[in-house]
Amino acid sequence: MINRTLKLLGVAAFAAVSTVSFGGAATADVDAREWADLYVRNPTDGDAGGVSLTESIIDGEGTSVAAQFLAEGERLIVYDDYDNDRSTVARLWVDGPGPEVFYSRGSRKEFDLSYDEGDTVHLQVCTSDSLLTICTEVKKEPGRT
Repeated sequence: MINRTLKLLGVAAFAAVSTVSFGGAATADVDAREWADLYVRNPTDGDAGGVSLTESIIDGEGTSVAAQFLAEGERLIVYDDYDNDRSTVARLWVDGPGPEVFYSRGSRKEFDLSYDEGDTVHLQVCTSDSLLTICTEVKKEPGRT
């Protein structure tokens, strides 16, 4: 009887610790909503030869995160409309092996950039920088500076 009671207490203690350790983190990062990936490529944004990109993740309730690379003026805008207590993350690859990383928390943040004309651009946006994040795919038609 004592051995069985100790086993039950051990299982209950593990369950309580698991809920605290994992349950809290999952709730803060991404909940169980359905998210849709929206990709827009704009070759006629006013920049001769430039191609702008927009990456968004949107749920059925109107919550979203987005990143927009504007070829004209070479700007990146990161939008965070997801109340998860974390920053939205945008990753921008410009003719190179690794991305530049940009953050916006609870608002719209704009970054002025400068690149050579004609560089290939790839863009990704994520709901956060945690392990439980949701991100858009990177392998799509590229943009151009």
